[in-house]
Amino acid sequence: MLKTVARNLPSSNSDAYWETRLKRLLQRGRLCACGCGQPICVSMDWLKAREGQRNVWLPKFVPGHVPLVACACGCGELIEAVGDRGRLRKVLNVQHAARLTPPPSRIDWQQRAAAWNAEAPECACGCGVCLHRTPAQMENRLPDARYLQGHSHRRACIQDFTDEERSIILGTLLGDFSIGVPHSTPRLAFTHGLSQRDYATHKMEKLARLSWWSDVAQTSGYTDNLGIRGSSSCIPALTEIYDLTRLGGARKTVSEAWLDQLDDRSLAYWMMDDGSVYFSNHTSEVSHASLATQGFTEEEHDLMLFWFHARGYRSVAKARSKGYWYLYIPREDAERLVGAIRPFVHESMRYKVEDLRG
Repeated sequence: MLKTVARNLPSSNSDAYWETRLKRLLQRGRLCACGCGQPICVSMDWLKAREGQRNVWLPKFVPGHVPLVACACGCGELIEAVGDRGRLRKVLNVQHAARLTPPPSRIDWQQRAAAWNAEAPECACGCGVCLHRTPAQMENRLPDARYLQGHSHRRACIQDFTDEERSIILGTLLGDFSIGVPHSTPRLAFTHGLSQRDYATHKMEKLARLSWWSDVAQTSGYTDNLGIRGSSSCIPALTEIYDLTRLGGARKTVSEAWLDQLDDRSLAYWMMDDGSVYFSNHTSEVSHASLATQGFTEEEHDLMLFWFHARGYRSVAKARSKGYWYLYIPREDAERLVGAIRPFVHESMRYKVEDLRG
């Protein structure tokens, strides 16, 4: 086993300690930097005065040989051009150094944040909302964010809808779709019976850019009390459609402006949601059709009738059943309606346009 042997070093309080340090300094043999050739000598008192310093350097000049320069602050006082550690000096002390440049002005972080927010870029998720920075974030030099809080995990937001997407949304909102604002931005939602799962999936695929969530849940009013429900992401682009279809915000409200934006595709999705087509038992030809519009008022039915009549479906009428209004479409207009919507009807909803009874 190795044994550590302590060296008998002199105590820092003893004369031997200081004599040893002074001897080592003088052994360096430094000459005065002015070129006079005199050796640099220091005394014991000079060394002990620097007791608290970790490192001690010999001066570069013999006392009295240090060149003098005027203080750079402009006060006119002469100072030694080289300090104890051999560094060049320009000013007498810290107070004189402060005179060289005016003190920095206090930064107005409120003003800086306001200027940044005035030209802030939009959130990178595509929601269209501009970024925002607080004075505290500016003062702490936090890096500029690319997303609003909570938007970094979003799929790219929709700036505008295609004609097909808009047509489907406006049509199915007359049927099984609903539109609401859970927090501050609208989203779409639906509930279908489990037997219409393929059709519900088809609609979500057609509107896939809205990022849907769906599941199967206990839902009253359907076979076995099971239904498929779904909701889209909250998307700012839906705000215009929300304002169009939810006049006053209370419920879906049919308006002339809404109906005027419908086309045959919209009508097809409205029929697939809430329409029924009846076929003759003898000829398998279309007998008549109807739209389950019981959720709308009589005044809204009058608007829908006017819209159908303006499009040439002049025999469409409103009727009452169990105290609720619905739309009745006689045979001639029903046949024309089926022909118009057939190209847009999903395979799982063929029974809406064809007699599949065999």
